[in-house]
Amino acid sequence: MIGGSENPQPAESLERGNPWFLLAIVLLAFALRAWNLHGEGFTADEVSEVLASHVPVVSMLLDEDDDQFPPLYRLALGLSVRLTGSDLTARWLSVLCGTAVIFVVWGAGAELLGKRDGWWPALLLATCPFHIHYSREGRAYAFFFFFCCLAIWAMLRLLRNGSVGNWCLLAAGSLAAIYTHYFAVPLLAAVWLISLLGVQNRDARLRGLIAALCVTIGTLPAFYLLRRAMLDFPVGKLVSTFDVEALGYTYMLLVSGFTLGPSMRELRTLSASEGIALFLPWIATVGCVLLVLSYYALQRLRSSRGLLPLLFLLLFLVPAIGWSGNLAGVGFVYRYVLWLAFPFVLWVAAGAACSKSSRLAMFATVALLLLNVIAVGNGYMNPRYQGEDFRATARYLTSQQKEPRPILVASPYMAQALRYYLPEDWEVDSFPIFSQLEEPREKRVAEFLASLDKGEPYWFLSQWLPKDDIRRQTRDAIRERLASEFITEVGMMEIYKAVR
Repeated sequence: MIGGSENPQPAESLERGNPWFLLAIVLLAFALRAWNLHGEGFTADEVSEVLASHVPVVSMLLDEDDDQFPPLYRLALGLSVRLTGSDLTARWLSVLCGTAVIFVVWGAGAELLGKRDGWWPALLLATCPFHIHYSREGRAYAFFFFFCCLAIWAMLRLLRNGSVGNWCLLAAGSLAAIYTHYFAVPLLAAVWLISLLGVQNRDARLRGLIAALCVTIGTLPAFYLLRRAMLDFPVGKLVSTFDVEALGYTYMLLVSGFTLGPSMRELRTLSASEGIALFLPWIATVGCVLLVLSYYALQRLRSSRGLLPLLFLLLFLVPAIGWSGNLAGVGFVYRYVLWLAFPFVLWVAAGAACSKSSRLAMFATVALLLLNVIAVGNGYMNPRYQGEDFRATARYLTSQQKEPRPILVASPYMAQALRYYLPEDWEVDSFPIFSQLEEPREKRVAEFLASLDKGEPYWFLSQWLPKDDIRRQTRDAIRERLASEFITEVGMMEIYKAVR
């Protein structure tokens, strides 16, 4: 047959997993994560990560900081910074992890949907605003997501073939995920249980039990580090409780990525009813799109062995983690379940794959991609969704004064981030902002004032805080005592002027 095997038709090409199509999606993912990557300066959390990457390797291995994270990401970041000589590597490392995971998602999509439709999850993750957000941040979360995806991919493979290689893949992904973030544990417990129950024969299950034993032994040092980290858990640390609103917002983030509807800052100033009212048009739109795609996903996967495991990860694990976090006193943060984006794109991709035979599925898929485009575009260009930017804050301060002016910052953590961008000859002092730290706070403020001459001007800076934030009362008491005058807000930092 002329051109038979050498020039496959498009459908045949996709059936074989066309590498050029995969490359196009990977390049798209990279572009969306790398575009104007350093248009804003580091956040306080990113500065903390960067500074910690310069400590000795032994200190990283012993996890001697107080961030309650295991050491794997810090080791990778420290090595990257040393090799490149640039702190900007922190964000590039996340971009690379966020791009590399597309290969994993492609493989998992092929496992669940077949090679012909394996590109759908890859495309949907490449444009997922939630994942893009964390793939542009110089922290551990893109790393965390990558290894969680490896474990879930291995689980899907094990449902078909309980080979040694698949168990090794699951073990490697699990160990790396746990040494990146402790919140990998509940996800991995579910993944291992599903894998052990889902394998086809006794020999495969025995191999799984041996692999599970090896992983358990391998994670013992991590649990020792976790125990020590929890003993150092700072007094007064803010903890966000998990409730129905947090649950709904978590799923909304998979499409909105913090950049559809009210911004995070706006939501923190509104009541729950006001926030929902402003969000309602977007909730209705996203809800309709996902209902359609979920219907077709159920039709596509109803005979698949991956259906129930996928639904469990997608619907039941997040509430279990959230309410368990409330009971344990560690609260809930959306990024701790960042891995949710993986089963989500697998699920909606199963519905999107029905676009070939259903106009309704095609319409819903196009609508979802359009929502992704709007959310990503807002994140790039709409100042309404701007986050912390200590480089911008430092630039404003240095542009206002030819000579250095003393600065008092509400929170040592924020002062550290500001100091990172200011010239070395600028004096930056700070005080603890939590109410129970009254004695050290009073001491630090008194020492700062004593270091100034009478009539000497200085800056007073504070992170923007909503009215219901427990730190605001303490901050405001100091601000009023100093008789400071509000000047402006730059990069989420409120800037005040005061005179000794």
